Amino acid sequence: MTPPLPDIPQVEIAIVEMTNAFRRENKLGEVKINANLSKAARDYAAYLARTNTFSHTADGREPAERAQRAGYLHCQIAENLASNLDSRGFQSSALASQAVEGWKNSPGHRKNMLAQHVVEIGVAVVRAPDKDPKFLSVQLFGRPKELAYEFKISNVSDVKVSYAFGGTAHEIAPGYAVTHSACLPGEIVIELQQGMARPGSVTSRYDARNGQVYTLKPGPQGTLALDISGPAAGQPAAMPK
Repeated sequence: MTPPLPDIPQVEIAIVEMTNAFRRENKLGEVKINANLSKAARDYAAYLARTNTFSHTADGREPAERAQRAGYLHCQIAENLASNLDSRGFQSSALASQAVEGWKNSPGHRKNMLAQHVVEIGVAVVRAPDKDPKFLSVQLFGRPKELAYEFKISNVSDVKVSYAFGGTAHEIAPGYAVTHSACLPGEIVIELQQGMARPGSVTSRYDARNGQVYTLKPGPQGTLALDISGPAAGQPAAMPK
């Protein structure tokens, strides 16, 4: 008896649906299908099947390079691969489930499925040459370049201020402003003067937000104060002492 073969478009849709269900279970936002990511996934799945290879760099490129070649300008890219073979064949839902469950049970693939800041997905499934039904699945996650964000730190005080963003240390001199552009949200860590009454400094942390301006200015008794302006800034906030 001829083994049953899956409806590949249905498998691809099911993989997206199962992935989003898994993300919802883990309190994460759903990912939406992106045509360019889908093209990158489809081209690579076809390449793996044609060349009988199976790795993230089988064509000499990284997943991010393939996404960019397909027209996806990215901030973040993650890729999962699956190979499923069964002499008994596959129903569409069973093939999708095997691929997704395999990724969920593998730490690296699971991490990609639960990446916090990805918002888009592309999935491709192809049949690979073999005497038994064999299928390769490629799953690409992405965060587009257009979702990169910017914020500014401005120092209108009369002292040099040390801070860090994204694990990199910075200093900003009096009278200067610095604009940071980042693909992923991050934390600003600022070394604050406590003032004449309490010499030394204290570390303060703020979540960097798109479009905001963080202005360092003189506070009472030799301290520093911070004004935060821009989207969702709320009222000016004093630096903690």
